[in-house]
Amino acid sequence: MEFGGPTPFHEIHWGHRRKGRAWREQARSRHELSPEKIEMIAGKLFWSERDRLVTLGLPLENLGVDKAIRIGDPNVWRDAIAHIDEPIDMDAEADIAQP
Repeated sequence: MEFGGPTPFHEIHWGHRRKGRAWREQARSRHELSPEKIEMIAGKLFWSERDRLVTLGLPLENLGVDKAIRIGDPNVWRDAIAHIDEPIDMDAEADIAQP
């Protein structure tokens, strides 16, 4: 983690590729991005949207996008890609469902 708190999600420079790869020189900085522990709050992993996004992004670099898009319904991925130009605030917190 950086002094003053974690790096905002929109400032992380991702290296996602179709095929996965191991980290080399950036291994330590990638590890420092990850949340300290896995926790569940109100039915969601982690407290913040940033931690959820980082936890999604890190293994995508290792596994590759080709594997990720084979998880779940391909039509959901196609629909998301069809709307890729619509604005979305990646740093905004999603609503956490109340029990």
